[in-house]
Amino acid sequence: MEASPGNLAALRGLVHIFRREGMYDAALEVAQQVRELAPDDVRAALDVAESALELERYGEAQAAFASLRALDEDPDHEVYAYHGMIEAAVRRDQWRRALDLAVDATRVDRLGRTTDVLAFVVAQVFGDQDRSAPSRGAVEESLAASRREHRRIHEDALVF
Repeated sequence: MEASPGNLAALRGLVHIFRREGMYDAALEVAQQVRELAPDDVRAALDVAESALELERYGEAQAAFASLRALDEDPDHEVYAYHGMIEAAVRRDQWRRALDLAVDATRVDRLGRTTDVLAFVVAQVFGDQDRSAPSRGAVEESLAASRREHRRIHEDALVF
């Protein structure tokens, strides 16, 4: 890799390999290199965010997901950035932050994918009340599915 430090395809491949092998420190380091070389690249921001999330570096993950709001030119994708930020807040048990983000996400979520997330977070902040809320596991899976969907959309866009 030293012979070709600016080869984005090779660096992206390394990020993928490192993440698949559970080497998240190495994946994050290389993802940050890609991000420096291609600061406007949505996939690079996703790689940084997801690797930081795996390493429980939630502040970095939230910042990278937040940057997606500006990077991703499709307004329908803004909800994915919010879902990533919510996931990082939930993992930190930052319920007020998660609530603020979930409320904001419902404003841009045309398909209602944030409804259950919001119900869960409301239950964490205010108690169960009279309504049932989804489990934490169901919400975490929903947010992870949102990340996978966003990644798939951008990866499919590269197929010729």
